[in-house]
Amino acid sequence: MLGLSPAAAGLLFPPFNLAVVAGSLLGPRVVAAAGARTTMAGGLAGVAAGALALLAIAPGTAALPSLAGGFVLLGAGLGLASVASTLRGTEALDGAHQGFASGLLATSAQLGTALGLAIVVPLTAARTAALGGGRAAEVSGYELGFVLAAALAGAAALAVAAGGVRARRPVASPRGR
Repeated sequence: MLGLSPAAAGLLFPPFNLAVVAGSLLGPRVVAAAGARTTMAGGLAGVAAGALALLAIAPGTAALPSLAGGFVLLGAGLGLASVASTLRGTEALDGAHQGFASGLLATSAQLGTALGLAIVVPLTAARTAALGGGRAAEVSGYELGFVLAAALAGAAALAVAAGGVRARRPVASPRGR
């Protein structure tokens, strides 16, 4: 849509990757200062804001300014939310089971991504097709996808902030396992 070569398009993604790393490294400090629930909700809100920032993309716009801000917000939010959710998802278990819980959380995140794409991508493609194709239709399809992604992340942020994720006290290992 932006007319970039594959190599140039690939070079747009390091800001996202670096922001994920930065959010993950800052995550423990933010959790210590604000709490896991607030950090998780804030990270998800960052993901929603990043998706909305990608609405600036349009044919003829400069790729880096159009995408970099959204990618940085998406990445930092993802890093923060991941650290906080892993903490919340493993703290209720004793050390012998925390690795299993962490793996289950990572698998759940991958499944959630796959399901989200399975829902959003066909809707964006249908929108593009319904508008007859072409650059303007592609933009409209992408815009729908970004808005849907923002709505999902925003709803998750609200659910977490409202108390939908509660910590439990550590549970002892069942005997004999």
